[in-house]
Amino acid sequence: MRGFLISRRLRALRAVEFLTDQGLARDPQDVLAEWITARLAALPAPVAAEVRIWADALQGRGSRAGHPRSRRTIQGYLRVLQPPLAEWAARYASLRQVTTEDVTGQFDTLTGATRHLALVAMRSLFGTLKARRVLFTNPAGPVTGRRPQPPPVLALDPARLAGILRRLREPAELIVLLAGVHALRPSQICALTLDDADPAAGTLTIGGGRARPLDQLTAGHLRTWLQVRRDRWPATANPHLLINQSTAGGTRPVTRSYLQASVRRAGITAQDLRADRLLAQAHASGGDPLQLTRLFGISDPTAIRYCAEIGVPGQDRDNEMAQHPWVPRNSGVLEAAGG
Repeated sequence: MRGFLISRRLRALRAVEFLTDQGLARDPQDVLAEWITARLAALPAPVAAEVRIWADALQGRGSRAGHPRSRRTIQGYLRVLQPPLAEWAARYASLRQVTTEDVTGQFDTLTGATRHLALVAMRSLFGTLKARRVLFTNPAGPVTGRRPQPPPVLALDPARLAGILRRLREPAELIVLLAGVHALRPSQICALTLDDADPAAGTLTIGGGRARPLDQLTAGHLRTWLQVRRDRWPATANPHLLINQSTAGGTRPVTRSYLQASVRRAGITAQDLRADRLLAQAHASGGDPLQLTRLFGISDPTAIRYCAEIGVPGQDRDNEMAQHPWVPRNSGVLEAAGG
């Protein structure tokens, strides 16, 4: 039904919410439950029952209910464990018989992120079953593995950044500045509320932390977007800073895909802009991770990673950065050149 409405350029979200509230459409949790049942149907009943205990725990159910995982996480875990579960079910009557050698043998053909996901999923599966006293031992406990190293961070071509704001409209311009000047993650931009933005004081509060000062360019585009927002949806009750036609009638934030689609016209992504901004600041600071954590509130490992990308700390890079479109000013806040 949702695909039918979208194909005709009709707003699907409000219709889906209304029909769900009226009991005429299935809740997403019911759809997930059916998906899990279909996956477990291929396993023998005893093994399926044991995996079902784990699946319920992932959804926050059971005697020791914890924080529920997202639908995508649960589906990713079950997909990556489908081959090993099928192999073990063909050899054993219960997961109690699985050994550490059985677990490690499953990683022979896996590499990179897939291997890490399988390891995390197996630890979750056997750790949960042991905690629920379904198993006597955890065969995945002794298995270790490193998270795959992220790819190197590459600076964006200055030619792609020059004049980028002229190729976009609000709120895409504001999104570019929040990501490319203030290094906000897409999820942080989506979560911003009207209470977080104070255009009069020229500040922005991120994730309930301290208020960050805004440069003149970002503050100007923030005021412009707020006026556009008031003119376009004067009666909306949505508390989020960024809204669109789908979310203006409710209280949900926009999605990350909406952010990416908004800046796609410039041939760039919000994540690329953020990475380029952090890399530029690492260059400007001479590889000082403390400056990155202080300016952007990022974690120590993230700051160290970006500083490690620039090579030898303290090297003179003034000439290299002079032509960069996002150049640090004396105020300590990057101001983006509109072109």
